[in-house]
Amino acid sequence: MLLADIVSAETSLFSREVAFTGQLQKQSPKLCYYYLGFYIHSCPKMRYKGQYQPSDLLYPETYVFVPIEHCIPSLEQTHYARFNQEPDAGTEHGISYV
Repeated sequence: MLLADIVSAETSLFSREVAFTGQLQKQSPKLCYYYLGFYIHSCPKMRYKGQYQPSDLLYPETYVFVPIEHCIPSLEQTHYARFNQEPDAGTEHGISYV
């Protein structure tokens, strides 16, 4: 199976899951996020995940969500990057947004 076929199949499945999540949200308005799983920027098969907006990455050292458009430049330079440079970010160990 070609990489393009795999990505196409995953994208189609993703679209169906997002539509289903939208239906569930009508019944439960608190349902407002959809988790796409891990995002590995250097893996071409996963790049489609960053194309959907809004899209955030959770930085594991600070437990802060960062918009993917802020992360891409750093990930283009190195495989591991610190997205939130604030020294006290995530100290409360709760999840927050930048």
